[in-house]
Amino acid sequence: MTIQAVLQVLNEAVKRGDCYKKAMDSILFGKYRSWNVVHGIPTLLGGPYQGQKYGHAWLEKGNTVYDPTMDIEVDKRVYYAMGQIKYTVTYTPMEARAKAVETMHYGPWDQKVWNADPEGGTPFKE
Repeated sequence: MTIQAVLQVLNEAVKRGDCYKKAMDSILFGKYRSWNVVHGIPTLLGGPYQGQKYGHAWLEKGNTVYDPTMDIEVDKRVYYAMGQIKYTVTYTPMEARAKAVETMHYGPWDQKVWNADPEGGTPFKE
């Protein structure tokens, strides 16, 4: 996947706002059940939202990131550099489940990430 393609997918993800749900679904129902859920604040580097910081969710295990919005696994250093990510909050799968039940939404659960999120969280659908 080229950098241009990744930026396009990220731009679409910002508009959709479904990264928190996809991250939770991945640890609940997918092959990523033992991975940590990470909420952070990337900066878009291209497209109409260039320079915009936003709340985002992905999974990590060791030095690998899985971004369910883009459905890619990538080296953590590359992912963080690509998104200029400087602030993150990491939750174990158990902590993420507990936070989701406690708050009745998929995230974000950290105030700083919440403030950066254009949607202000992804509530459970009835």
